[in-house]
Amino acid sequence: MTARTVWWSLAYPIVWLVYTFLRGAATGWYPYPFLDVTLHGYRGALTGAALVAVVFLVLAWGVRWADGRLPGTDRSAPPL
Repeated sequence: MTARTVWWSLAYPIVWLVYTFLRGAATGWYPYPFLDVTLHGYRGALTGAALVAVVFLVLAWGVRWADGRLPGTDRSAPPL
């Protein structure tokens, strides 16, 4: 797992978040309370989303770190 993979893993959640805020503005419904702009305003909702993103990144970097500690696999021979 590369650093590039970690950063690209944020692409879908960011697109989903933008869609969620646009849809929520149109319908008034948000899938999670911490994203509810009507309760927290955009600043509060974006802060909540940022906190989730930080947790996600910490976990992703932890997976990258653990992946680097795993023994290598010889991929030259086909599996039986």
